[in-house]
Formats: sequence, structure tokens, C-alpha cells
Amino acid sequence: MLNKQLMPIKSLSYKNKLLVVSLIAVIMLTGCTSNTQKKQTPNNLVSFKDKRIILKQGTVIQYNYYQSNDLWDRMRSGFQMQNEYLSNSNLRIERQQQLLTSNNKATEQLLAKGSPYLHYIVEQLEARNMPLDLALLPAVESAYDPTAFSNMKAAGLWQFMPRTGTQFNLPQTRWYDGRLDVVASTNAALNYLQYLHNMFNDWPLALAAYNAGEGTVKRAIEQNQKINLPTDYWNLALPSETTNYVPKLLALSKIVLSPSNYQVNLRFIPNQPYFTKVSINQQVKLNTVASLLNVHTEELAKLNAGLKSQAVISNESPQHLLVPAHKATILNDMVATGNLPNENISLWNDYSVKRGDTLGTIASQHNTSVIELKKINKLANNHILKVGFNIKVPPATITSSPDKTMRTIVLKDKKKYTIQAGDNLWAISKKNNIKLEKLLQLNKINMNTALKPGQQLYISDRN
Repeated sequence: MLNKQLMPIKSLSYKNKLLVVSLIAVIMLTGCTSNTQKKQTPNNLVSFKDKRIILKQGTVIQYNYYQSNDLWDRMRSGFQMQNEYLSNSNLRIERQQQLLTSNNKATEQLLAKGSPYLHYIVEQLEARNMPLDLALLPAVESAYDPTAFSNMKAAGLWQFMPRTGTQFNLPQTRWYDGRLDVVASTNAALNYLQYLHNMFNDWPLALAAYNAGEGTVKRAIEQNQKINLPTDYWNLALPSETTNYVPKLLALSKIVLSPSNYQVNLRFIPNQPYFTKVSINQQVKLNTVASLLNVHTEELAKLNAGLKSQAVISNESPQHLLVPAHKATILNDMVATGNLPNENISLWNDYSVKRGDTLGTIASQHNTSVIELKKINKLANNHILKVGFNIKVPPATITSSPDKTMRTIVLKDKKKYTIQAGDNLWAISKKNNIKLEKLLQLNKINMNTALKPGQQLYISDRN
């Protein structure tokens, strides 16, 4: 039987013959050992589709499969960016690791916040054969907060800027923002990362470009080429945030790889989907669905953060919802049997003009723009408002939606930040584009300082 299988390789090159023979040998060997393992652990989750053979230049360099139902184990099996740094010390990575482990509780909380999203991200990375280290990138970008906004207008888990989001098919309308959509933004981010990796053929450079822009990285490379310096990430003159960006990611993956070495206790995350997509063919509010499924509205809002109006609206948003996996059957049955309410959701409300009103003040009150008000109401540029005149404005439920309290809030003087529930110092520094060391210095605190929601921190010089 084996001879028949090997006969066709006579026509292959010598190098390819070696590769084929090596693969057959590996498969035969593991086939023998897998039976023993299954007898030892009859309740394990091993299946043939879980096996991973990673090839590099025609050589099998890694062969493993994940038996555990722990998602962290599955991630470790696919870490690819650590190898070259495990044996060689890197001061920039070590510095970020020290910052992360100076407050282990904060790091544990940070990683635990990824639990609703990590399984999906890992699956998508594996499908593209991308390093699973990248599943930790949203921790660096947004502290795993799909509703996060930076003061530079980047948004979502992956912190897409408005223009980049549009380039990668993430619509941004009054009712829906694809940058906040967990599934859409993840797929767009991986598309963008693959595009950058194809451009630079190097993950650290691709990540630097993701953070600072491909033009910034190209210019830094060109500058080093002019003066005959190395052009790898570690030798480029890049913005301060970008200089620390890759080391932060690698420090996190280093901690996840060996948490016991750093006294970090990772919260267990099951190796199974957290959410399921359910098609919705009607209009319905999130709080209605949350009540019917007996889940917290806040949880549903986080999973569906792209729905800025907190509702599925026909022709204005994707016609589906992400719900906790164990609730998907219930919602599917409601949709199939017609037991899910089809709600009348008004896109615009009438507003009666008052004495002293201008289009500018009305737009400000309703979180919109003068241009949008003119467009919706078909008003000429020289239109004069009259008291009692009715104009259409966005409904109040959008500007005061429950998820607004979950977003990054920077005070108007732009010098202070109001601490939100679940915040930690590292996440605050990232959201506000300030170095962690600078944040600590400005507020005369350290990594062990307790944070309370409602407190304010300086995020720029006090003077």
C-alpha cells in the first residue's frame, strides 16, 4: 500500500520528494501515538482537523494539536512571533513586560476582557494561517473594548481611523459604524494586516505600519537606507508610540505563553464560540431582544456595538444580531415563529423651533451637523428659521444610548480623563495617546494606585 502511495513522487524534484516523504512519516508516526493519547484522555477534544503542520522552507518545524478546551492553550499552539526573541534578550520587550507585570491584576483584567471576542479572532487568524499572537493586538489597541474611541477618532476593537475604515469596507453612518462591529472590524483588520505583511514581508514592520501608517514606515526605511543602517523594525526611527507598539504585543504574548513565570493568573476562556450570528428580518431594539433572551442589555450592546441606534433598522444596518451562543436557538426560534416583535423605530423626530434657536444650536443639541440638518430638511443655505417651524432631528435615544457610558470620554478642556468602570492605567494611556510613564508622572501615582469610576486623571500638562 505504501509503495503505491509513493510511486507518483518519482516525477517530483529531489527537494519535493524529501518533503512528501517527511510528511508521510510524520502522519504515520502521529497516527500511532494518537491512539495512546486518546486512551489516556477519553474526554479530550482532539480531532484530526485540529492538527497543525507548519512548514518553513520545506521543513516541518512545528507539529502540534490542541487537546485542551482552554482557548489560551489553543492560542499558544499558534504563537509564531516569539521564536526569535525567546533566546535573545530584547530590552524594549522586557521594559513592556515589566510595566505589564508591575500590576498583575490589571493585566489579568485586561486579558479577561477579551473573552467574548478571542475565539472568533483566533478562528479567523487560523483560517488565514496568520500568527495567533495577533489575537492580542486588540488588547494593545483598545483594551478589548469594541466601543472604544480615541481622541484621534480611531474606533472599535481594532481602532480604525474613519478613512482607513472606509477603505476596508467599514461603513460609518448615523445609525451604524462598521468600525465598532466586532465581526466586520475583525475581518477588515486581518485584511489590512495581510495587506501590510505582503507589502513589508515582515510582521513587526507590518504592525508598525498598522499603528503609524505605511507611509511613515516606508520613509523610516528609506532614511536608514540612505545612511546604510539596518532597515528592520528594531532599527528604525519611528514615533514614540510605534516604537513601543510591537514590544507591547510581544510582551503580552510572552506573558500568555508562560503566565506562571510572571505570577499572572489567566481567567479560563473556553475553546468554543462565545457568540453566534442570528439573521433578523425585521426592525427590533436591542433592549427588547435582551429582555426576551434574559441577558443584560449592556452585554448585547457590546456584542453589537456597531448598531449606534441600539437597534436593527431596515436598510440602515446589517440584518443580524450577535447573541451569546447558548441563546442563539431561542432567538432563531422566535424569528422563525414570528414571536420576535417588529418594532416601529423612528429615524427622525420633529423639533419645534424656539426663540433664539439657530441651525448650529439645534445641531449641537441633537449630536448632528448643520449640513445634515439642511440635507434632511431640504433647507436652502439662506433659509431663516421661524419660531414654531418643525424640522426633523435625530431621535434622543441615539444621543443618550446606553452604550455611550461605555465609551472613552475626554473632558472638554482635553487635559483630564474621567475614569470609567473597568478602566486600568495602561488602557487609559492607550486611549488617550499618552505614555504610561507620563500618565503616572502627571498624576503623581504608581501602577498600584486604586482607580475609582468618576475620578479624573490628567492626560496632558496641568499648566
